[in-house]
Order: sequence, then C-alpha cells, then structure tokens
Amino acid sequence: MCFRQLLILFCVSLILTSNLSAQDNENIELISQTCSFWNDAEDIIISENLAYVSTGLTGIQILDLADPIHPIVIGTYDDNTTSSKRMFLTENTLYYGHAAGVTIVDVSNPEIPELLGGILFNQPVTDVTVDGNIVYLVTEDPNGSLAGGLFIFDITRPDDAVRLGSWTVSRNAALVEKIGNFIYIIDDQPFTKGLHVIDVTNPNAPRRIKFWETDGFDRGLLVIGDYAYIAARRVFDRRVHSMLFALDVSDPSRPAVTDSITWDGEITGLAEFNDYLYVSDQGSHESHLNTVDIFDSAHPVLAETYDRNYTSGQVAIREGMAYLTDADIGLHIVDISDPFDMDEAENFERVGSNTSAIVNGDLIYSSGSGFRVIHTENPFQPEFTIIDQGMEYRGMSISGDKLCGLTNNYYSVGFVDCSDPEQPELARRLSFGGD
Repeated sequence: MCFRQLLILFCVSLILTSNLSAQDNENIELISQTCSFWNDAEDIIISENLAYVSTGLTGIQILDLADPIHPIVIGTYDDNTTSSKRMFLTENTLYYGHAAGVTIVDVSNPEIPELLGGILFNQPVTDVTVDGNIVYLVTEDPNGSLAGGLFIFDITRPDDAVRLGSWTVSRNAALVEKIGNFIYIIDDQPFTKGLHVIDVTNPNAPRRIKFWETDGFDRGLLVIGDYAYIAARRVFDRRVHSMLFALDVSDPSRPAVTDSITWDGEITGLAEFNDYLYVSDQGSHESHLNTVDIFDSAHPVLAETYDRNYTSGQVAIREGMAYLTDADIGLHIVDISDPFDMDEAENFERVGSNTSAIVNGDLIYSSGSGFRVIHTENPFQPEFTIIDQGMEYRGMSISGDKLCGLTNNYYSVGFVDCSDPEQPELARRLSFGGD
C-alpha cells in the first residue's frame, strides 16, 4: 500500500474515532467537585455574610462566612479566558478587571453567578470602581506602547458598554477610588508617580485638577470622609521607604499631607473597621497585620503589629475578623476583636495544583501541592484530607492500602501512611542528589 493510501486511511480512521469520542463526550456531565484550587488570591470584598475572592485564572470564588473561621465556597464564576484582578461590588452586581477589560456578573444568587456583560479593552485593567451606570477603570500598558490611565464607560446596557471619556498618563495607572465628583488615581510611572485627582463632573471630559507627587507607591488607597490614606514611597537617607500618608482632601483641588508613618515592609492592603485602619505589609523575611488608630483622622498612630510568616496581600474585615489574601495559601483569618491583641484564628487553604491521581474504591489519591485523600462515598459532596501542602509533588504510586510513595521536585521521595484514610500521615522522606 502506497504512502498516500496509508495517509488517507489514517485520516478516515481519525475522523471516525473523533466522531465516536465526541458522541461519548456529549454524555459526560460534571456532578460535583472538590479541591477546587485557586490559581492565586488577588483581591477580596466582603458584603454581609459573603466574601468574594478574585483568584487569578480560576476566576471569582464566593464564600459563605456564616461560620467566620470556617468559610465554605458556595459559588464560582470562571469564564476560563481571563485572569481576574481587582473587584468592585454594588448591590447584587460584581465587576472585576482583568487582562481584557471588565466583566460584569450578577451575584443575586451567589451559588449560580451569571454573566451580564462587560467591557472589552486592549489593555489590562488594574482596578475598577462604579457609580450608578458609570464604570471608571484604570489600566496599565505592560509593553509601553500605549497610554494607561482612566477610562470611563456607560453601562446602562451591560452587554453594550459605551465609552464616554478618558484621561491618560504616560503608561500605567494602578488604583482608583471615587468620592463625589472626584476620582483619585495612583500611578507609578516616571514623572507622574503619585496621586492624581480627576474631576469627572462631566464624564465625557474628565480633567485633572491636582497632582501629588511621590517616589513610588504600594498597594493601598483608601478615602474615608475628608481624608485619603495612601501607601506610597519616599526616598530619604539614600533609601526608599514605604510610608502611610494621611491627606486632607476636604478640598480635592488642594490635598494636603497632615501626617505619615514609615514602614519597614511594603504595604499590600488597607481596610477600615471601628476607627482603626488595618494595614497588611510584606517585609523581606516576614509579613505583618498592623492596627493604626485613626480616631484623629489627620494623625494616624501605629497601635499594634501582628507578625505573620506568610505572603501578605489584600485585607477585608467583617465583624471582628480580618481576611487576608495570600498568593501561596489562600486566605488567613485573623481575630481582631481586640485590635491590640490580634490572633490568627484559621487558614483557608485553597491555592495549589493537581498533577496526578489514582482511584482506589471510594477513595481518590491526588498529588500536586501536597497530598490529598478524597472521599467519594457521596459523589455529590466529596470531602478531602490534605497533608504536606508546602511540598510540590509530581506523581505517586500506591502499595496496598497502607503506603503511598510520592515523588517531588525537591530531590526526594515522601512516603505517606494511608492505613487510616481519615488521617494520612507523612511517615518518611528520602533525599537524593538529583531530580
């Protein structure tokens, strides 16, 4: 048989096989899932008993906080095409920025969020805020060929947004907040680093009325009443210092610094609760959650510092509990009922990966970021046990029902005793000289 005939025969068989596979796939249905790991934990918003967490490529996770130290994921929105970043929530509508614009999601039923529409854009959106039917978004240009800045859209019809006006900076803008007819923007580009105050009384023609210059910025901008609290940087003593500034913005055209606090680490998030600011920061070796007294709004005072050994991110607060995002873990839950004696209440571990799985009866053994035993007696409500989350496992094998061997990329093999699937234990790890 000639090569051409063989090729035709191969293509026909491939088409037939594909058709059969497609028919089989039509009968496949997802009935449940567990170990729904987060790609990252970028942002968090809390409203009443619900927390909305932006988790990068794995979309928006919606958590029930009825039990404040044991959240439950009750809903997920993931369009599988973008990496979710900063969010804004108004009533039952969630807006989140991502690499291709802004997505608008109806969360009136948090268990089944539904797409309402969105704004397509040619630059990554770093932050978004909404007032009525107007969306204000800020963007960055990672390639340096376009101008970033503020862009304004009318979303009276969420599925057909109309661009109104814009105000741009040289390349990037990072954070945005709207108070009254004024937009506050922070950017971190040469010659424009600092706080911009934009008058948006006419959204078709926004205009800057004030610029407050800094030497850089951290991840923090919060306006409370007549004061803006800004995480920014100043250079002195030949070093760059992270600082928390209090600005009087009662006259938005003349913001004035009233006081400041110098930080050892980079500020990553700000939240307010009961006349205190809660400031998360990341140092070179450890992170912190800090209590700042703002009873005197003009003169914030550092009141307490709680040391944490994890990656620091955004912070949100509900009824004496602070929820902090961690790109390596998921969420940390800190009891702040006493702002001078904070204590970690629980971790909500969700960031990770799966690299392999083996089915054994009603159990599924899974490796990836740690090792998991998944119980599927009730397939509609699977449960799992996890150990050794700090290690990244590549694969595994099972010998009988007692011992699991897992290989990882730290030049070692870990052995896990699974004789009690409810409480698997790491029994031994052998290290080698190669990968």
